[in-house]
Amino acid sequence: NNGGGGRNGDDGMPSLSYRLAPESTLGGPLDPSLRHLVERLLPLCTHHARVDAFVSSRLSRYEFGVVAHALCEAADGLLGEYVDFCARTERTYMRESPPLFGGADRTVFGGAAAASADRPFSMSRLYVLLQPSLRTMAVLHSVTRAIRPLKGGALLNAVSDLADGPYLGDEAALDVLRYLHDRASEPYESMLREWLESGTLRDPHGEFMIEAVYGRGAGYSLVGGGAGGAGVGVDGGTDGDDWDGWFA
Repeated sequence: NNGGGGRNGDDGMPSLSYRLAPESTLGGPLDPSLRHLVERLLPLCTHHARVDAFVSSRLSRYEFGVVAHALCEAADGLLGEYVDFCARTERTYMRESPPLFGGADRTVFGGAAAASADRPFSMSRLYVLLQPSLRTMAVLHSVTRAIRPLKGGALLNAVSDLADGPYLGDEAALDVLRYLHDRASEPYESMLREWLESGTLRDPHGEFMIEAVYGRGAGYSLVGGGAGGAGVGVDGGTDGDDWDGWFA
């Protein structure tokens, strides 16, 4: 049951969540152990829906910046791996669960492979299989919450803060965070390399730590270093062609 009602949060993203339907819908109370297992799995559904919505919103629009776009491409790959895992798990369920109707032709339900009635696919087994997915999706959800208003270097710092804070010592979570950080760093490193090698600032979305200053006192300055701040100006033009002239 969708417990979020499709409403949006303060940041405009869906506040979707899932919960058990009422007993009137289920036809009566669930077995306590089954109810416990389902409730333990519902966060996976909620996190997947929210992460998927976030990733889709960023991949379709570039105003959030190329760093966010690169991170979301990496996250989208992980979501694809999760969907593949679900498909494989479903095939295993169909192969190992007994037919719904004992007298039915077994070839309709997958032949001899469907005859494993002595080892049915249980919720307990599904819960065990989903443990890595539960953890990975929870990490992805934490990342999307941390980076939602950010871009560029601030976004990368937010991912690093998760690795150095709540997930410190959690190797499984750190593997996910390192992968996302490495992929998201690629466009930023490209901007940094171009700036260092040629003095060219190619930053259409305002993500880099250096910004161009036009008009009087044209040049470059550190982002956030306005009047009286910590900015460091570089006298000269804003074209890469000036780099050799400055340091010849």
